[in-house]
Amino acid sequence: MHTLSNEGYLHLIPGRTGGVALAKEPHLIRLGDVVRQAEPTLRLAECFDIKTNTCVIAPFCSLRPVLKEALASFMTTMNAYTLADLLAGGMRDRIAKTFVTIASRDARDA
Repeated sequence: MHTLSNEGYLHLIPGRTGGVALAKEPHLIRLGDVVRQAEPTLRLAECFDIKTNTCVIAPFCSLRPVLKEALASFMTTMNAYTLADLLAGGMRDRIAKTFVTIASRDARDA
């Protein structure tokens, strides 16, 4: 949440009655951008980080370029969608009701 707030996706509202709100319209939030911002060191294998890589076959391994291509394809697919796409078809209301139900249950149990 802190990272997404720093990147301008969320407004964090402090205090007992605080919460979280979107800082951008859902159609402006690309899923791949959010993943990249939230996980800047996204790696599929140890060899993706030259500083910490201890894999003994890294110098001649042919899997690394395949994994890089797969990760690039994943990010391209994620960026083909926005948060608005995920919230379409009444999903926004269903998600909101779920959070209200959870918050009510938590308040009751406290």
